[in-house]
Amino acid sequence: MNNLILKNCKFSDKQIKNIIIEDGKIAKITKALTKSDMTSDNIIDLKEKYVIPGLIDPHVHFRDPGLTYKEDWASGSMAAAHGGYTTVIDMPNTNPQTDTLENFKEKKQTALKKSYCDFALQAGVKSKRDVDEILTEKPASFKIFMDLYSDQQLNEMFGYLEDTGKLLCLHCEDQKLVNYYTSKLKENPDNENDCKAYSQARSEIAELISVHKAVSYAKKYNLQLHLCHISSNQTLKYVEAYRQNMNISIEATPHHIFLDNSVYDSYGTKAKTNPPLRNKKYALCVDDLCKFDSIGTDHAPHTLDEKTR
Repeated sequence: MNNLILKNCKFSDKQIKNIIIEDGKIAKITKALTKSDMTSDNIIDLKEKYVIPGLIDPHVHFRDPGLTYKEDWASGSMAAAHGGYTTVIDMPNTNPQTDTLENFKEKKQTALKKSYCDFALQAGVKSKRDVDEILTEKPASFKIFMDLYSDQQLNEMFGYLEDTGKLLCLHCEDQKLVNYYTSKLKENPDNENDCKAYSQARSEIAELISVHKAVSYAKKYNLQLHLCHISSNQTLKYVEAYRQNMNISIEATPHHIFLDNSVYDSYGTKAKTNPPLRNKKYALCVDDLCKFDSIGTDHAPHTLDEKTR
């Protein structure tokens, strides 16, 4: 019997209770322990510390397969469990991409062998045939990184999801604008060492226009959207105008809620993210959290050398 008793646990309603765990599962929650409850000598007194359900992180990049010099399923899931996360949803941009049935199955088997917590997998979008084949493995959802594709490609990719009934998750940055402003900023050598130029290269306008295109494609193909890591209050206002008439959910990340691009002055390129941190005028704040459906960490490890590029 893998039994455990957690004494003096504080719940969210401030009540103090005891948790009895039998064979790894919660068997009973009680205010007072009786003699019959004492099924184990393994008793931990939490001394009125808070107990919460296991957290779910809907947005992680565990880098396995193909990029395991950064992290693998074992190290990533162990860190998640240590932080109180009992379920994670992994993104498809590993190497190879999780956008074919073979690659999806390979990652699933890797995770089953290595993961220390429950997991689900997102799938990439490659072709209509690949989407239909991956559906047999019941992916959590599909994901498109919109900054990597032209408008024509995006229209086709959104169309592959029509009539699948699956959620489409999106990284929203407009490829044309990102490429244009990146090229323009590189013309000035002073921008090479200015981290804030990175926020300008991948501007809040690039995010807003990308979301506008996503909404248009979703209407065309009758899709349910989940917009990952919204980074700008302008995008948030735009999405709110459509949510009453469309099936759209949105995700916040801790760094976009708590930080703005002034932290580049202290942390330099270590604070680089995609999408970038915004200036204070366009940055989100804690008061915006009530407008979001979920919080995802967008956990995505890189080497220090990669962060400086």
